[in-house]
Amino acid sequence: MTFKLASLRALVLGLLLAACATPVDTGPAFDAAIAEARADTNPYAADRTLTELVSRTGLTDDQRARALYARGSLRRQAGDD
Repeated sequence: MTFKLASLRALVLGLLLAACATPVDTGPAFDAAIAEARADTNPYAADRTLTELVSRTGLTDDQRARALYARGSLRRQAGDD
């Protein structure tokens, strides 16, 4: 009985470790996504790319701020001129 219990514990522990080791963010790198959005000639597609980037959970505060600033600048489209 103890062998079965130990095997079950090992299995559960292995599954937990495998789940924790799975990366959360599988999208392209942050700088590549920003560059892709800036290079896009369609402003709606660029906005969509930046919105998807902002919704990522693995961003640092600095990356999120940079993505929000880029999206805000795109939406403003030089409205200060």
